Amino acid sequence: MTDPWDIVEPRIPEADKAVEKAFHRFGGARSWVAANSALDAGLRVLDLGYGQGLLTVELASHTGTAVGLDRLHEPCTAGATRWLAERLGLADRIRLIAGDARRMPFKTNSFDRVVSFLAFQDIFMGAGAQGVKRVLDEVYRVTAHSGRVALADESFPEQARRGAEHLV
Repeated sequence: MTDPWDIVEPRIPEADKAVEKAFHRFGGARSWVAANSALDAGLRVLDLGYGQGLLTVELASHTGTAVGLDRLHEPCTAGATRWLAERLGLADRIRLIAGDARRMPFKTNSFDRVVSFLAFQDIFMGAGAQGVKRVLDEVYRVTAHSGRVALADESFPEQARRGAEHLV
């Protein structure tokens, strides 16, 4: 797959490139999450908290369709994700939805895979431990009985922030 940075970088204002490059550096981790999610063509995959859409694009390159769900669903972010997917020939395999992961707009057992990368830290900061629990209940509900869930995040106890890094 073409490196998304090569496509996106020329469109980013110079003042924002350092931040965007820092986010892009997680590309290896995103690829690892996608590669270890046992993806096959035809699977229904949900990217929970799609953010900038880079994981959604990665997932779509491995499977039939990737659905991204994000509470913010900002027009510029969704537009950038769609733009990137078009450049990679994946636009028809991506669906982006605005919604709250605590009340997902999907039927029970809708997805074969549910994947999330760096979303739970934001859920915790915005909704606390009860919000995280509610999202996990929803993940369980929308995942098919034979499905798999892959969560990669910094908000788990072994990744706890300390001192000045502590946000909550």
